Amino acid sequence: MKEDILNFAKKITGKITNRVEKEFAPVNKGGNIFFHNSIEDISINSEESYYFLSRNNWYLSKIKVFLRKKGVLYNHKGKLSINISVFNAIKQYEHYRKNSPDKILQSQMIRGLLKQNVTSWGPWFDVFDMELEDKNYLRDLVKNKTDLKKCNITVSTIHGVKGGEADNVVLKLDMTKSVYNSYIGKAEAHESELRCLYVALTRTKKNLHIIYSDTKFGYDDIVRSLI
Repeated sequence: MKEDILNFAKKITGKITNRVEKEFAPVNKGGNIFFHNSIEDISINSEESYYFLSRNNWYLSKIKVFLRKKGVLYNHKGKLSINISVFNAIKQYEHYRKNSPDKILQSQMIRGLLKQNVTSWGPWFDVFDMELEDKNYLRDLVKNKTDLKKCNITVSTIHGVKGGEADNVVLKLDMTKSVYNSYIGKAEAHESELRCLYVALTRTKKNLHIIYSDTKFGYDDIVRSLI
């Protein structure tokens, strides 16, 4: 769907009685808006930046599972999605295995990750002792030649990125039942949530991906009224 994101977002401000314009200045003009029923529909361009957002922390876990399945690095609350020491140990182990096997046991970083009673130096994923899910994620990151200094994906609540921007915003419309009940039952809370939604919509520079809620609790009614 081709849409002017600014105009789309302004439809929300029209529903806010006590509006403070300067607090919600839009990031861009123009842009594309896409609507999805599932986060699985999202494709990731490694050359662009992304915000994956939701109203509450509770829903970020599904986003993280999706990103791990994609084999991409992400940042949440200022921390990368992997242990940097483990990732570096994998690279060091593979270098030693192929060039200087005698140095493997000299590395304390590597020794701490090895399975007990290892008798031969096979690929790291055969000799390192870790959960299968973590191992598969790390294998994808290594295969993709991931640069830990270049993390373009941030997972956050909407409040956590106020003032920031990314090429793409992926917004899950879900909210917790308690927030939803307040949102539909109290005028002040309703307007506060509209402001929150406006912030999410205007954090993108290029594309806005809106994912409908998995439950009946979310911003869906407002968003559908704007289409």
